[in-house]
Order: sequence, then C-alpha cells, then structure tokens
Amino acid sequence: MRAEVADSWHLSAAAGVSAEDVEAPITLPEDALPDYRDAHPLAKVFPLLDDVLGQAARDCDAIMAVSDAEGQLLWVCGTPATLRRAEKIGFVEGSNWDERLAGTNAPGLALRLDQPTQVRRAEHFRRSVQQVSWPRKCRSKLWPKRRLPPRSRRRARLQHRRRASRKR
Repeated sequence: MRAEVADSWHLSAAAGVSAEDVEAPITLPEDALPDYRDAHPLAKVFPLLDDVLGQAARDCDAIMAVSDAEGQLLWVCGTPATLRRAEKIGFVEGSNWDERLAGTNAPGLALRLDQPTQVRRAEHFRRSVQQVSWPRKCRSKLWPKRRLPPRSRRRARLQHRRRASRKR
C-alpha cells in the first residue's frame, strides 16, 4: 500500500470512521446548501466548470464534483445512472469527504496533501466505496485553497479590466 494511503487509513481509523459505514456524513443540510454555494468563490465560475468539465463527465459516464476546502461537496455532476451509483455511498451535494469523516478517498486525500491524487478501488477505507463500480479511476484535481482555477483567475482579471475601462 502506498505510504500516503496507509497514512490516510490510520487517520481515518483514529478519527473513528468505520470501514462498515455506508455513506459519507451530510454536513451541509439541503436547506443551507444553496446559500452556502452562492457565497462560495467558485459559484461565479461553476457554470463554466459544469459546461466544460461537467459535460465531459456526463459524456464519459464519470462524475465531476466540486468541494470546498473542508471537503464538503458543493456540486456533483454526472449522468443520472452515475449519480445514482454515487448516492449509494453518499457522494452527494452537502456530504463531507474529509478523510476524518468519510475515510480514505481521492477528494479527501487531495485536500490533506494539497495536491492532485488518485485512490484506487481497494485503497478506499470504507468497503461500500470499494464496491462501487466506476468506469474510470477517481482522480482529484486540486486548486490552491480559496483561489479560483488559473483560467478563471485570468477571466476574472479581464472582466475587472473591462469594467474599469467602462467606468472611465
């Protein structure tokens, strides 16, 4: 087992996560989710992310998820069939995939390591996640915490310059 995965298993067990837990905990209730998402910096670029990455995920029967820095899933995109598979393990909007709550998983590990990562099927801490049949390996892409993705930062700067030039 890779060292970072073994460390994650130890962290998950020490935090009290059970390998028999079926779903990740919901830490953002359904009624609080819309306001929380609207206030998040990625809310402004999510339509672009969904248009490009979300559509790519739907086209290849995969999932695209966007979380905050704490591991709470803010948006989850995919085909209806893929989303139903994800629901079985609690990979839904409002759930928290921090390793200390959901066990070893790609989004949680990427957040802790602050780098993109991949967790293979048998490396997941919870058995329910190991049993989910995904057509591709999970890979988490992580942008620096509390910052927009590079292309979105460029677009935001351009929009700011355009607004400033209109005010003159």
